[in-house]
Amino acid sequence: MNCDSCGRANRPFEARCTACGRRVQDEVSAHAWRRRWEATPPPLRAEVEREIEGDLRQAAAHDGWLRERRTATIALGAILLPLAALIGGLEAALLPLDALLGAVAAWRLHADRGGAKRGLAYFLATYAVHFLLVLRAGGGSPAADLIGFGAGALAACAVGWMAGAWLDERHVARTFA
Repeated sequence: MNCDSCGRANRPFEARCTACGRRVQDEVSAHAWRRRWEATPPPLRAEVEREIEGDLRQAAAHDGWLRERRTATIALGAILLPLAALIGGLEAALLPLDALLGAVAAWRLHADRGGAKRGLAYFLATYAVHFLLVLRAGGGSPAADLIGFGAGALAACAVGWMAGAWLDERHVARTFA
């Protein structure tokens, strides 16, 4: 059973995820799976057990890979979101806030174990906060602001997509296996 929260593979008879502790199925279903599991022929059970163990080892290796790159991920977020804001017309007074927003987006993406779509959403949301702050500060004309927002939003989307793909477990497994 794959966990909806963290995506980890669990044994079919587990009621809770072994990684995050969230419920993957109710106790009655887990008990029914346990009975079927015990009735499974030993060679088939051993083969499935090897596959599950391989998945768990790969997930543990990815967790270690993420831990090693936590600081680099947050630093890149703190650098790349202000760069996206530069494309959209950066307000100099907002540079520290943009760096903080980028770091928060990267930290959240890192905590959620990557994912290109998640990265795109997090960085686009933080860029939208930047844009709202620029509008509140009373920057230039509305048309120029919208053009700048479009350009900066595209850059933020690209940054988020690439960062999410870099942290994604499937990408790491293909690249470093």
